[in-house]
Amino acid sequence: MKTICPGSAILITKKSKVIYEQCSGMANLAKKIPITPKTNFRLASLSKPFTAMAISQLNLKLDSNINRYYPDFPSWGKLVTLKQLITHTAGFPDHEQTLYQTIKPGYLPYICDVLAIFKKSQPIFKPGSHYQYSDAGYVMLALIIEKISGQKYSQFLKEKIFTPLGMKTTQVVDNPNVKIPNQALGYLKDENSWILYDFDPLNYVVGDEGIYSNLNDLAKLKLTNPLGWFTPKINGQTGFYHDAFWLGFKNFLLYLPNQKISIIYLSNNSLLNCDQKRWQMAKKLLKMIR
Repeated sequence: MKTICPGSAILITKKSKVIYEQCSGMANLAKKIPITPKTNFRLASLSKPFTAMAISQLNLKLDSNINRYYPDFPSWGKLVTLKQLITHTAGFPDHEQTLYQTIKPGYLPYICDVLAIFKKSQPIFKPGSHYQYSDAGYVMLALIIEKISGQKYSQFLKEKIFTPLGMKTTQVVDNPNVKIPNQALGYLKDENSWILYDFDPLNYVVGDEGIYSNLNDLAKLKLTNPLGWFTPKINGQTGFYHDAFWLGFKNFLLYLPNQKISIIYLSNNSLLNCDQKRWQMAKKLLKMIR
């Protein structure tokens, strides 16, 4: 008897032509719904490059500081630039532990709640002095996007990025009432079975995460700017890369601009549970087209 388990969706393209596509496992174990190219996964930190794209759409100066957009922000915000927020060098204080410790049962926090935490905090190191991966910095970028555009982060991304690219079912899920078509649920493997691992009270804090998308939509991305991406050297050329994990979702996207090769990996299981495993999988998939 075939084991029913969560799985993954993989797409490799070269010059927009599909080289390899594989969908395996279930998007929803209880309902036995299989994963397809239309299955929408929580992108987790793969949302961050979209936040950087949105900043680019606003044509903001990357050397401008937080207080330019939020004059009532503490004075240390004058030391923090948009570029530092994007490149994880801003020393921005963590918000997640404070939220976990202070939110009331049943309350689901939003980015406005995070802003209040930032205003009562201090940077964890001198802005610009070194690198430390930061979810908080991207939440701050989402707040800036909302302040400057006068729109919700979700609406701005829909109008300026998703719709122009034809990403028809990609969306920001910033409240529990958003309907997600073809939704993959996240799962975690225990000793003998897969357990549902799809909810966290911080699910609707966006900017650092919060986008749902699928293979078909992500294949439409036009990547020309490395802003918001890591840029590893692969066989002598520079790639765009970002991976992600949150709850039961483990994902990555690798793009090689010189060859126009794109590798998309989305999963709703806990198998690639560290960044080294995801990077090794990316390199393994890359070898398939060489």
